[in-house]
Amino acid sequence: MVDVVQDAARGDADALRIFANNAHGYTELLREHIQKEDKILYPMADQSFDKDDQAELLAAFERADNQAGAGIYERYVELASTLSNQYGVSEASP
Repeated sequence: MVDVVQDAARGDADALRIFANNAHGYTELLREHIQKEDKILYPMADQSFDKDDQAELLAAFERADNQAGAGIYERYVELASTLSNQYGVSEASP
């Protein structure tokens, strides 16, 4: 995608096709990856942690969120909304 993005931005039809095909392929790769995490990895990890481990993990996530700064989630949701509107892509539910 990097190799063709400038030509695609200038309207080169072949570059646009290549970019779009690769973007769709990458999207599918990410969806499959996330599906495996959600259906296989996370349930396995969840079963291996006891309640104390779960509480410690949750506290670590909260610390990481706090270090990232207030409103970081909302900023990314807004960015996704802006990009979906800009490129005419339907928004997914947050």
